[in-house]
Amino acid sequence: EIISLSAPQVNPSEPYEVVFIFPIHNALDMGRTAYDATRSSWTVSHQLRTAENTLAVGIADGLSKGVFSIKDWKQLGGVGQWEFDGKPLQNHSLDGKSWLAVIRTAMGYWQRGNYLVVELDGNGKYRFIRGSADKSIWHPL
Repeated sequence: EIISLSAPQVNPSEPYEVVFIFPIHNALDMGRTAYDATRSSWTVSHQLRTAENTLAVGIADGLSKGVFSIKDWKQLGGVGQWEFDGKPLQNHSLDGKSWLAVIRTAMGYWQRGNYLVVELDGNGKYRFIRGSADKSIWHPL
């Protein structure tokens, strides 16, 4: 908890159009790696699965535990369940950062185990693509 509170707030200097934010604390507690915990098993719409230049961030205790580029999605055995194939991005500007400001804005959604999708403008603001009813509001980081 202390590490999470002392981590710098996520606030990239470059824009990112589609960033998945996945809750992975339970999977990490079961011994899965950050990549395996982040990549699987999610209900993801066709629109989001086909978006280009997407990133996935695994979050535990409000802190990013890994950032991954998403190459493609494949369907799992369960109906509507998907996992991505991707690549870990070492020393990425979104890694090791506190995402609490973003998560708090959609806390009810997040607490139910849902993932969020945001756009970051590179100038200290973000908006929800998934996780809020109003997708037009730009929130300060």
